[in-house]
Amino acid sequence: MYMMSPAALRKNPRRVMRKTLRLSKTEAIERTPCVVHTLQLVVDMIQKDLSVKPLLDRIRVLVRLFRKSSVAIQRLLKLCGLTLVKDCPTRWSSTYLMISRLLQVKDSLVQVADGMGWDCLLPSEWQKLTALRDLLLPFAEHTQMLQSDTMSLSLVLPALLDLNAHLSEFPEAQGSCYRDLASLSQTMKENMGQRFSCFLDPSDTKFSPLIAAACFLDPTVSPEALIENEHDDHIINATHRHGNTLDSVITTGLNINNISITEIPLSDHHCIFFDAEITLTKTKKVIVQKRLLNDIAESKFLSDYEPHSHDSSLNEMVEHLNDALSSVLNSVAPLKTKRSRQPKPPPG
Repeated sequence: MYMMSPAALRKNPRRVMRKTLRLSKTEAIERTPCVVHTLQLVVDMIQKDLSVKPLLDRIRVLVRLFRKSSVAIQRLLKLCGLTLVKDCPTRWSSTYLMISRLLQVKDSLVQVADGMGWDCLLPSEWQKLTALRDLLLPFAEHTQMLQSDTMSLSLVLPALLDLNAHLSEFPEAQGSCYRDLASLSQTMKENMGQRFSCFLDPSDTKFSPLIAAACFLDPTVSPEALIENEHDDHIINATHRHGNTLDSVITTGLNINNISITEIPLSDHHCIFFDAEITLTKTKKVIVQKRLLNDIAESKFLSDYEPHSHDSSLNEMVEHLNDALSSVLNSVAPLKTKRSRQPKPPPG
């Protein structure tokens, strides 16, 4: 690890950072992107969407108008005890917070705007603003959870999967009311898949199993994730001498009993003992019939086959064709019979 002094960093920060990056490359240090910041890049797509941008510009003008008027603010505070929130490009989830507050004080805001003689949003605009809030709500919730000062790496994978499911279900939830928002949600889903392919796509060249491993090793997260995939994790207690749960017994369709975790002096990890009930099914013999068709059989078939004359009726021609084909085929490639056993299925 390269240690830099504060004096060197203040004197020439670019040189220090270049040296740090060179050392990082030589030591094969992998950089994990900031998940919350990347999520905000997905959310910021609404700022450039042509169907949403006019509405956002309109509510920003309304918020700015209220915040500049002390009279309007006092009237709003008197009616509902809340004021409006202004969004900020550098503040995470600020657009959602602005929209959410507008909808929260909608009735009081309309009353104050009418008293001040200001134009307010149309009913259709309020409805679309509600749909936009529903689109952004899960992003704001997961942002709040992931930006915590406590351990949050194990929550990344469940958050990404939940957001992916939300964007997939959003068009159906909205129906035919707001096709533009439905299209926006699918664009956001594709963009999120590209940005987080290093976590979600094992075929990606930069794929890292880090967050999957963190999710798996967190006993507060892994049971729910495994249950959704029809797997059972039988270990819920510590398996390491430092009190961590670092080992698991995961099964599907098996009966596991008498689980015991025993500390042994051979390793920092404890030994896990259990009984597994495995039912062995008997395999049945099956008869397999096959023909050997190769180039020799093909040439012999063409030489032995004699076409029937066309003077007969249609039924006679079909019957003769079937008999001739069957006879020649049995001659050049006779049917061979073999008995074999079915492969044994895996236990459980």
